[in-house]
Amino acid sequence: TGTPIINSFNIVSGLKFNGIKLETLVAKSEYNTDSAKVEIHLFTQKNANDGSSIKIEDMQDTVKDRFIEIKGAYYVETKDINFDIFFEKFRLKAFHPYFIDIVDGMANRTALQGYVNVNGTAKDPKISGDLEIINATFRLKATQVYYNINGSLGTTFNNNEIIIHKTTIVSEGGTGHAELSGLITHNNFKNMYLNILFKPDSLLFFNLPKTDSSLYYGKLSASGNINIKGEPENITIDAQIKTEKDTDIKILLNNRAEIKEENPFITFIEKDTIAKTDTAIIVIDENIKIKGISLNINLEIDPFSKFQLIMDETTDEIIYLQAEGNLKFKLNQFGDMVLLGTLGIVKGTYNFQMGNIISKEFEVEKGSTIKWTGSPTDAILNITAIYKMKNISLFDLVLDEEYRQEKTPVECQIKLTDDIMSPNLVFDIGLPKADEKIISQLKHLDQQDINKQVLSLLIMGRFQSLPGLTASSGAGGVINTGEVISNQLTHWLSELDDNMDVTVGEVSSEDVEVAISRTFFDDRITINTEVSKNDENATQEGASSIVGDVEIEGKLNKKGTVKAKFFNKSNRNEVYEKGPYTQGLGVFFKKDFNWFFIKN
Repeated sequence: TGTPIINSFNIVSGLKFNGIKLETLVAKSEYNTDSAKVEIHLFTQKNANDGSSIKIEDMQDTVKDRFIEIKGAYYVETKDINFDIFFEKFRLKAFHPYFIDIVDGMANRTALQGYVNVNGTAKDPKISGDLEIINATFRLKATQVYYNINGSLGTTFNNNEIIIHKTTIVSEGGTGHAELSGLITHNNFKNMYLNILFKPDSLLFFNLPKTDSSLYYGKLSASGNINIKGEPENITIDAQIKTEKDTDIKILLNNRAEIKEENPFITFIEKDTIAKTDTAIIVIDENIKIKGISLNINLEIDPFSKFQLIMDETTDEIIYLQAEGNLKFKLNQFGDMVLLGTLGIVKGTYNFQMGNIISKEFEVEKGSTIKWTGSPTDAILNITAIYKMKNISLFDLVLDEEYRQEKTPVECQIKLTDDIMSPNLVFDIGLPKADEKIISQLKHLDQQDINKQVLSLLIMGRFQSLPGLTASSGAGGVINTGEVISNQLTHWLSELDDNMDVTVGEVSSEDVEVAISRTFFDDRITINTEVSKNDENATQEGASSIVGDVEIEGKLNKKGTVKAKFFNKSNRNEVYEKGPYTQGLGVFFKKDFNWFFIKN
């Protein structure tokens, strides 16, 4: 019978744990007859060669570069345990398989160090200690963002609570940071309850690339306060956050995922109900507690945050927006999502495309809105985008000699309404400075005629004549090649200066006509000049074929009803004219009336 004696000394070289090299494992166990306990001491140590140089006396004290060291005893009679576990730069990648679905891109230098004590019995152990994660760099799979822990993430724990010490987390590129702290209460690591505080400051929350199934991509940076609380199976996240100016989110409007609310292969029936059906049966037990995550997020949108509504990727038809407002996002434990709130557009542009014919940048009108009343994918648009044009001839529209020289600013408008994923697009025309007669005639046009006028303005830079009017040659009639060339040149030259309008007239091998109009002092002074080259103008040898006209017009009051005009006009027919030029100066008054009264 005798007293058992258990002694061992073992060395294992080339040890790996989940693919991470732990170098050499050294283990010693010895039975102490006086106290009826088994004393155990083991550690892993790097650069230990094959272990042949290690002796038992080397194991007396904890030394550096031992990734993990365990010292303690097991009491045979009482079955008590008492072990001290030390971690020294233990690579966290060894545990990566256990959280591979959450974290990737972990740096090799990310390590665990600290101390853990385990005592009590094997069935009811008492655990306490201090552990910290150092040199941490990792990427969250869901957000595609790399984070660094500034210093270390430390915890102190026992059988009742886990304290998370205040830690600073920095997002990739040093773009922002967040403070993390918290308390987790538990009963011997069971029945846990979390209360974690997270305070981001310009933290990069996600940086998602575009995929074939993306509804949105881009990056979101935000600041605020986030509280995570509850049992692990029923977490509630309350957040008050505000987007930062480097936020840039792209939403694909032509890549909507099909979500079917009804599934013909699933039938929900009451518990204990028996039914014959070809579909699957799910029995709901009312006593089962449904578990999940609940979100309550109040999101304030910073006016410098950028958003893109991508209408058509193939043509780069995109609405670029900056907006402000407050949104409320809720997600309950059943997975139901609700988004409420309205964004007001601060500024933006709409890169409108129509085949290979039209490519114009419209300015989104301030005050346009995007409104959510339920589903995050079912926003309601109310957006007006405007393309502004200067000095558009009104004669082409009405074919009235009264408007032969009248030119006015024109706004081509696009109104986007209804569902964000399939918006309704309507054209309109604005005439901010035209008289009521012209505005009234446009208001009586049906939508089809408005569309024609807008397309004519965008393509040719001119109105088409109103329905029922007969267009003369060169005024809203058939478009010829010379007109296309002249209108294209007109658009290109006019873009050189916002206050200058350039019109290229007839273009041929013999004739060139260019008219330039420039406004000064907030449109109070207008200078018009016209230069033409026509070989027929040279009536004698050596005569110049260049002819130039100048007209200066000034508004004498704010409404522009009283004007003064000076002109220098070339005399094109020298047979009847006495000189090459005619000059003139005049003042005129214009007033529109829609009523009159005659007194007897």
